[in-house]
Amino acid sequence: MRREQTAADRAVATPLLTALGHPLGGVQLDTVRALSQRWILAPAELLDTGRGTTSDQLCITNGEAVACSKAADVDTTGVGVSAAYADTTVLAGLVPDRVATVRFVTTNGTPVKVNAHNNFYSLSVGETMPRRMIPAPKASTYNGPAMIPSPPTPIGGTLDWLDADGRVIGPQRAR
Repeated sequence: MRREQTAADRAVATPLLTALGHPLGGVQLDTVRALSQRWILAPAELLDTGRGTTSDQLCITNGEAVACSKAADVDTTGVGVSAAYADTTVLAGLVPDRVATVRFVTTNGTPVKVNAHNNFYSLSVGETMPRRMIPAPKASTYNGPAMIPSPPTPIGGTLDWLDADGRVIGPQRAR
């Protein structure tokens, strides 16, 4: 992503920037880059974590999901987000230069591999966590059942970064 911003970057970014608001501060609009037709990289000066602020953030968004990490941490942990849509889990993120491929293996054992392109990956898995029943809203205008299906939840699993020789090189995992 070490290149000048282009008109194509701005065209992709404009409708997606609405997802970036509080808790981000100082989004650096002149450095926003398109990672794909659906994802952008948006550097920000500050992120309010609720327990304080942290600076020098790299954030990715598709206009709905947002993930941020300190720029200095991308080499060890990357920037990643997962989201669920109907019956599909989507994972997207930034990885260091040395990562050639990203592999995700779901808790059900389903493996998915994608190549990283310009330090970015996006993959889809045709699985989500099983839905459970949750209490319905307690609004005076709601007349439906007392219990309703939960929103989709991303399937769990293990994400690995692979180098060009197929060796696992990250990400660093919490201990």
